[in-house]
Amino acid sequence: MKNLTAIIVCCGMVFPGLAADSGRRPAETRPILAVPARVYIAVGRELNLWNDTLLDAGATGWTVRVNCAVGEHTGRGFRFTPADTQVNRVFPAVVHVADADRREVFSRPFQICVAPAGGGAGVMQLLFIGDSLTQGVPLTECGGMVSGTVRELLEAAGGARPLLMGRNQHADDNRHEGWGGWSFASFTAQGGGYCRFTVAGIPPLPGSRAEYTGEGLRYRIHSVNLLPADKGLSQGTLLMQCLGPVNPGQAQAARPSASATPGILTPARRSANGAGEIAFTQREYPVSANPFWDASLHGGKGGLDVRKYVRDYRCFGGEDKIDFAFIQLGGNDCMGVAIEPEQETASRLARILAQAKTLVRAIQANPGGYPDCRVILALPTIGCNSPDTYVRNYGAQFGSRISMARYESVMRRLWDMLIREFDGKPDWPGVRLAVNGLVTDRDLGYPKGEVMLDGKPQILHNNAVHPNAVGYRQCAEAYYSVMCGWLAETPL
Repeated sequence: MKNLTAIIVCCGMVFPGLAADSGRRPAETRPILAVPARVYIAVGRELNLWNDTLLDAGATGWTVRVNCAVGEHTGRGFRFTPADTQVNRVFPAVVHVADADRREVFSRPFQICVAPAGGGAGVMQLLFIGDSLTQGVPLTECGGMVSGTVRELLEAAGGARPLLMGRNQHADDNRHEGWGGWSFASFTAQGGGYCRFTVAGIPPLPGSRAEYTGEGLRYRIHSVNLLPADKGLSQGTLLMQCLGPVNPGQAQAARPSASATPGILTPARRSANGAGEIAFTQREYPVSANPFWDASLHGGKGGLDVRKYVRDYRCFGGEDKIDFAFIQLGGNDCMGVAIEPEQETASRLARILAQAKTLVRAIQANPGGYPDCRVILALPTIGCNSPDTYVRNYGAQFGSRISMARYESVMRRLWDMLIREFDGKPDWPGVRLAVNGLVTDRDLGYPKGEVMLDGKPQILHNNAVHPNAVGYRQCAEAYYSVMCGWLAETPL
């Protein structure tokens, strides 16, 4: 990494060594230098560490320089595209941060590790866990793009044959466990009450999020667990979220009840594929939407059992294993923290970290999980580099409590905590970090469109936190590079 002029905030550590009376900015206002000890890049991919992913919004007056024997400085950040001759090589790099007087304040060494493309053999089972960024919002353009791109890259490299796992399914068996609005808490606790309908002999479904009505209530499909039956019909279970009464003004229970009485669900609107009424034989309520939650554990108190989840879904057509689990969560968690008072930030972030550890332990548990599963944990993306877009998207919901600077500050503190806990630590030999948040282009990696500003149309970012196809692909390549490096070091 050569001659990068920007400001750095990379995942993880605030470095000591600056005297309190040096006349420079107080320590609490300095940017967090948070770069993992190792940053992986696979041959055939391009590593970019953008100036505005390395620098937090409040870090004015600081500059950063990344020195490395490879790579180049561009106007927007550091770039390195490894050659085939550089495969399996490790290049030392150092990030130097200077103040407004060009005096070095602190530095951070790390390594750029070049991995061969692909790796592994046989069927490799991959589980992607996350929120709307794993789901791929907007779905019509980017649905399942992260998991689909990782599969595409593996297939192009040859060797292993990837099998994607998860209840959220797109075309071509592109599966994952990415759900809009979810957080670490969503995957580690029982969560809110959903309905599970047992069905048999049902016609084609219009897909997830399709809405139905029954007994005066509205439902939305969350996920399906169906097996093919005779004559193109299916049988199994549907997990649905209750949206409330069809007619809120009428006297009607706002929630369903458990029932062993058969009933009918009617499509709320006509479907293009001819999906019709659904006959069910049983309705269970409340049921957790958390796929890993087993209500029968611990004397009925419930707990996490990832292996049961895999077996309940018949291993998604594969074997009873997870080879790699990819986790990108934290966006919704940090948004919740950012709208609360600053004095609560530390305790709330500590709770998020504890939930992250709980999820990783559940995946690798013995019993109840897969001890040999390799977990790749992402430093989450922050969002576009237009603070006004963040306010336009979320101001109506959160009012004056919301700001991009506050959200970004909280997110970088989470990066710091994830690195301190997981990066190269002996307690977590089966966990590695992916730098999704550092490599996703905060300008060209987010959608733009015409926005009315001061009565005039302008082309600006129109989605603050959900990338476009460019940004999603960069997240996927970060995951893929870590996986390739791990497979080169320790083949499956």
